[in-house]
Amino acid sequence: MTADAPDDEGRTRYESVVETTADGVFVLDGAGTLVLVNDALETFVGIDRERLVGASLERLVEGGLFDAGMYERLGEA
Repeated sequence: MTADAPDDEGRTRYESVVETTADGVFVLDGAGTLVLVNDALETFVGIDRERLVGASLERLVEGGLFDAGMYERLGEA
């Protein structure tokens, strides 16, 4: 195990926290591609996880794939 790679227990704990939080969470790789999203983000933006993971954040924002109501919900958060 390296300092950069979490052990299995730490990774499981991390994934549990990400999946159970009420806040939308996403993780990008160095190229700006979504590599992880949680259920709350999927619900919040109204896009299936299968469409989100692997997508470019830039493409999602500029392409208008987020619905108009998402921006209103951001103001309420």
